Amino acid sequence: MADNINTKQTDEVNNINKKMAETTIIADLLTHLDGSGIPTFTPSGPNAAGIREYERSVATANLLYRFTRPACVVQPETREQVSHVIKLAKNLDVSATIKCGGHSYAGFSTTNEGILLDLVRMNRVDLDVEQNLVTLQGGALWGHAYKALVNGRHNGVIINGGRCPTVGVGGFLLGGGLGPFTRSFGMGCDTLREVTLVTADGRIVTVGDKDEPSSDEGMLFWALRGAGGGNFGVVVEFKMALCKLKNEEGLVVAGRYTWFPKPEAEAMDEFMSTMERFYTTDWPDSLTIDSSWLCDLKQSGGSELGVRFLVYYDGSEKEFDALIDNKIKETNLAKQLKRRTLQEKSTRFLHETLASQWSEETIKAFPSGPEISYKLYTSFVFRIRKDDADDSQKLISCVIAIIRQEMAAFRREFNGEAGLLQVTHPRGRGGQRKEAVGDCIPLA
Repeated sequence: MADNINTKQTDEVNNINKKMAETTIIADLLTHLDGSGIPTFTPSGPNAAGIREYERSVATANLLYRFTRPACVVQPETREQVSHVIKLAKNLDVSATIKCGGHSYAGFSTTNEGILLDLVRMNRVDLDVEQNLVTLQGGALWGHAYKALVNGRHNGVIINGGRCPTVGVGGFLLGGGLGPFTRSFGMGCDTLREVTLVTADGRIVTVGDKDEPSSDEGMLFWALRGAGGGNFGVVVEFKMALCKLKNEEGLVVAGRYTWFPKPEAEAMDEFMSTMERFYTTDWPDSLTIDSSWLCDLKQSGGSELGVRFLVYYDGSEKEFDALIDNKIKETNLAKQLKRRTLQEKSTRFLHETLASQWSEETIKAFPSGPEISYKLYTSFVFRIRKDDADDSQKLISCVIAIIRQEMAAFRREFNGEAGLLQVTHPRGRGGQRKEAVGDCIPLA
C-alpha cells in the first residue's frame, strides 16, 4: 500500500514539475515573440482586442475540437517572420500547428498546445496573365484567388482551385485538390509550378517543376503535390499555371438541384436505377456533376433520402441542354438540371454562382454560425479494373445500395434528433493525372 502511495505522489510531483517547466518555456517564448514585432495573441491578459483575435483564430465550427486552446496564436506577415517563429519553436522545443483556411476535417488546423501559426495575414494574390501564372501567399483562400480574376474581368481564365471560396489554398493543394474543372485540368496540384516553404529548421526553400526530379528539390516538389498534406514545412507561397476554358466566349454553365424522390417503392426503385445509370454514364471531361446523397433528419415530406447535384460545364447552355437530353433518360431529372442551371461568363460564375452553390458549407464553417455541430468525416476510394464496364456497374450498384441501407439505419438510430448524413461523390477521373502544361492552354 505504501509503495502505491509513494508511486502516486511521485507521479503527481513529476506532473507538477512538467507543467512548471512548460509554463516557463511558454513565458520565454512569449517574451521572444513580444520583442519580434510579430502579431501574437494569448487567451488572457489586459489586451481585450488581442483576446478577441485569439478566440477568433482558435474557434472552430466542429464541436469535436471546441476545447482546443494553444498557448498562443501567432500571425506572421512575411516569410521571414514565419522562419523566425519556426526557429524559435525548434530552439525551445515547442510544437507549432499551421492554420490556413481552417477547414481540416481531421482537426489538423487546431491544437491544444504550443503555437497556432495562423497564416491569415499572408493572403496576397498576384495575377500575371501574360506569364500564365498566379502567385498566392500561403494564407490565401480560394475566394481571394478568384477575386483577382473577377476584378480583372478575365473571362475564360481559370485558376484550378477549390469549389468552396472559404477553403484555404494551402491545405487544398498539398492534399492534391479536386476542383470544379478537375476533369479537364487535373487536380489542383497538377498545375503547381513552384512552392516556397519554411522547413523544420527554419530555412526558406523554393522548389519547382524546373528542378531535376531525382534531386532533393525535385523529390520535395513531388511530395508537396498531394503526398503529405502539409508535413514537409510551412508553405508561404505557391505559383500555379493559369488554365483557359475551351469555350471561346468564356462561358460556364453552372447550377444546383436537390432531388427528393417520392417515398413510394416504385418511385424509389426508379430513383435508384436513375442514379446507377447516372454514375455509369460516360460523361465528357468538360462536364462535372458532383452529387451528395442526403439524409437530413429535419427533412419533411416523406422522402427517405435525396441527392444534391452541383453542375459545372465548360461550354454554352445550348450544348449543355443537348448533352443532358442525350445522357439522362429520366425526363424530370433532365428537365430540372436544365432549369436549375445558368449560362454566364466565367467571372460572374466565380463571383456569384460558385459562392451561392457553397453557401450552406460556408455557413457551416463559421464557428459562431447556426450550423455549429459535431462533425465526423471519412473517405473511401473504390478501385475499378480499367475499361471493365461490368466491374464498374457492379461496384456502383453495390455502393449506392449500401448508401441507402446506411441512411435508413441512420434515420432509425437518431429518430427525433437533429442530424445529417451526407455522402458526396466528386465526379470521377480526378485521380487521372493531367499534364498541366498541355491541358492548361497558354493564354498569350
